[in-house]
Amino acid sequence: MIRKAVISGLLIFPILTSILTAQVERTSNWNVRSLAMGGAGVALRSNENPLFHNPAILNFVKKRKVTLIDFRVRFNQQLYNDYTFFKDNQDRFENVNDMSESEQNAFFIDILNEAQKPANLSINGPLQIQFIAPGWGVALVTEGSGDAEVFAGATGLPIADIQFHGETLFIGGYANSLVNLLPNPLHLGINIKSMTRWTSHKIKTITGLSDDETLDIYKGQTFSLDFGALYSINRNVSVGMTFYDINSPKFSWENVDGDRGIQPSGKALDASMKMGVAYVPGWRNAGIFENIVFAADVNHPFNSDITFFKKLFLGAEASLPPFFHIGTGFYQGYTSFGIGIDIRWLRLDFALYGEELGKYAGDVVSWNKAFSAQIGF
Repeated sequence: MIRKAVISGLLIFPILTSILTAQVERTSNWNVRSLAMGGAGVALRSNENPLFHNPAILNFVKKRKVTLIDFRVRFNQQLYNDYTFFKDNQDRFENVNDMSESEQNAFFIDILNEAQKPANLSINGPLQIQFIAPGWGVALVTEGSGDAEVFAGATGLPIADIQFHGETLFIGGYANSLVNLLPNPLHLGINIKSMTRWTSHKIKTITGLSDDETLDIYKGQTFSLDFGALYSINRNVSVGMTFYDINSPKFSWENVDGDRGIQPSGKALDASMKMGVAYVPGWRNAGIFENIVFAADVNHPFNSDITFFKKLFLGAEASLPPFFHIGTGFYQGYTSFGIGIDIRWLRLDFALYGEELGKYAGDVVSWNKAFSAQIGF
């Protein structure tokens, strides 16, 4: 019975994540190419996703670009481990209520040992339309993710904490340059975002899960503003920063089913910022590598509640002619690596990186794999 509920959830997950939305956190429309190089990108003058990293980068767009399909999938190792555990223990899950007390206790200990870490799956698209041109751009995006974790209740009984999130986002960006103010032009950009978010949260004991579980879905809408700046110190070095959700927009949540459920804990998006530096060496070509770049970002730089290495994102990227690119770096202190193919209207990317779930770097690592397929011209 429980296994059927779990497997059914995995099967309908891609559908649910298209309509369910995240709790109140900054929209981070993650870019697989950026994840490969440690998640850095706020100061890169040739960034692949300016509407999400830094709208000022729109000033460096050289020609129009249309993305019709942008499908991205990201999951961590714990998701695979949980699925394998459920599959290997099919009989125990189906007959848990018929077990003796000692058998149940042994089974519950196994569950807590195997599944007491966060499992995550995120899906973007395939509706991910983007149009960018020199100085401006627009995008329509759908995002979704799901998180699941098991923890021990007061009596030692395993409790499943499951959350589904999703978002539909329309974003418009504009950038311009201020000249004669500094030795080089200061590039500025602004985003206007219309966000519709949904969220559903369920906490139940393992023995309480059934085949006919229902979800209470909460919906919220708001408008938000981002502001970005980028300055090229010289032809090799540039610095950038972006202030996200500077108006601290508030969500007014309503239950779309009219029932009672676990309401979202947050009401507003906190304003936040990211700052970074990028370096393009004069020796752009080195052997088989071309178009080499280095970048470093600091997320929430003035938030003292976050330790330094959790804020830090470092990386490098280079092209491998004729159509490969490769990236590597350190994502919150953990190694990242990725490779991609860019052939005219098709681009494929893969990234592997570690993410810190604990308070300190080196505390609790979650290893993630991310894939993306983009079609455009």
